[in-house]
Amino acid sequence: MSYLVMECHPGYVILLDEEGRFLKAANFQYEVGQTVYEPVVMKEPPEKQPNTIRWISSSYLGDKLKGSWNIHTHPPDSTQFSFSTDADIPAFFEDGSAVMEAVDYKCRYRFERPEGITWETWEKVRHEVYEDRLNLFGTHGILVEDYEENIQHLIIQETCNRLGINSYRRWLL
Repeated sequence: MSYLVMECHPGYVILLDEEGRFLKAANFQYEVGQTVYEPVVMKEPPEKQPNTIRWISSSYLGDKLKGSWNIHTHPPDSTQFSFSTDADIPAFFEDGSAVMEAVDYKCRYRFERPEGITWETWEKVRHEVYEDRLNLFGTHGILVEDYEENIQHLIIQETCNRLGINSYRRWLL
């Protein structure tokens, strides 16, 4: 079973399991949003019942998720190749998420909110990178036949490079 780190405290973390229960576990330098597979769960007094989320009204959540995660998953036969620069990235800047992740059949992608960078600044530099995209393929040794798979990744990575930030990662599964 996997657990998502929801809160971090000096000696413990609050985890959310796959069934919607919250657990208290020892903190081994975990970070909010990290996935943990073998936590050291702290025992609760017997009178406490596990907290299970049965349902939550989206109207209740409102802006309570600001600063949280924006996670995309894709079916095994589909390909995301990264975050879309025309929908996902603008929404990420707008909604106040701290981290955006995507997973497809081949890679995992992570984009963290860059400190001090506004949407307008990001978009200006991204547009410059987009205009220079074909030169970047040669610079990075990427073949033209790999264009579709690598273009979004290359645009996001190069935009981060030009802004002097390290907010985007992509790695093979």
